[in-house]
Amino acid sequence: QALKPSSFTALVASQQSEGAMKTAVLLVAVLAAFYRADAIAVKQFLDAKKEAAEERTRSDAFFVDTFAKQEAELIQLQQLAEPVGTAVPALGGSSSLLPALAMLKGLYEDGKDRISTLNKKEEESKKLFEGKQKAHDTKISTIEAKLQAKKLSQEFHDSEIHDENRMWSYWSRVRERQHRQYLSALKIQHGTMTKVSKMIDLYEKTIAGDKSEDLQEQFQSVMASMHGGGASGGHLVLIQSKAVECCKDELSALRKERQQFEIDEA
Repeated sequence: QALKPSSFTALVASQQSEGAMKTAVLLVAVLAAFYRADAIAVKQFLDAKKEAAEERTRSDAFFVDTFAKQEAELIQLQQLAEPVGTAVPALGGSSSLLPALAMLKGLYEDGKDRISTLNKKEEESKKLFEGKQKAHDTKISTIEAKLQAKKLSQEFHDSEIHDENRMWSYWSRVRERQHRQYLSALKIQHGTMTKVSKMIDLYEKTIAGDKSEDLQEQFQSVMASMHGGGASGGHLVLIQSKAVECCKDELSALRKERQQFEIDEA
C-alpha cells in the first residue's frame, strides 16, 4: 500500500530527527571524552607539581638543618681561636688544652657522620629523580608512538608533549637545587674538618710537649688559614690571637646558600 505524501514526509522527518539525535549524542560523547581527558591531564599536572613541591620542601628542611649545624661548628672553632688571656700556657702536659682537644675530636666525628648523612641523602634524591626521569621518558615515547600510529592528532600530540615537559621542568629544578645544596654542604664540611684535623694535631703535639721550631711554623701556617693572614707571638698563637676571620671561607659559603634560599623563594 502506497504511503500518502504526508506520511512519507513524516517518515523522512522522523529518520532525519533520529539521525540528528544520534549525531548530537555522538558529539556530546566526544566532547565529554575530550573534557574528561583534559581534566585528567590538569589533575596529573597539579599532582606532579604538588609532589615536586613537597620534595623540595623536605629537601630544603634537611639542608637548612645541615647548614645550621655547620654554622654552629664554625662558631665553636671561632671560640677556640678567641683570646684566652695574655699568658701563654706552658708546653707539655697542659691540662688547660684538654677540654678544647676533646671538643675538636667531637667536632671531627660529627663531621664524618654528617658527610655520611649527606651522601645518603644525595643517593636517595638521585634515585628518586632517576625514577621520575624514567617515567618521563616513557610518557614521551608513548605520546610519540600514538602519533605515529595515527591514534593522536598533531595538535593533541603537541599539547601533551608541552604538558609533560612542563611537569618535568619542576622536577628538574628541584633536582638541580638539591645537588647544588649537597655540593655546598659537602665542601663546607670538608673545609671545616681539614681545619679541625690540623688543630687536633697541633693541640696533641703541644700537650705532649713538642717544642720544635717546626711546630711553631705549623701553628703559624694554620693560623694563616684560619684567620686569612699571618700570625705572630708564641707557640700557642692559635688560641691567643683574634678570630675575626676564622673559617671565613666556610661562613661565606653558608651566607651565600642562605641568600640563595631567599632568592629562590622570591
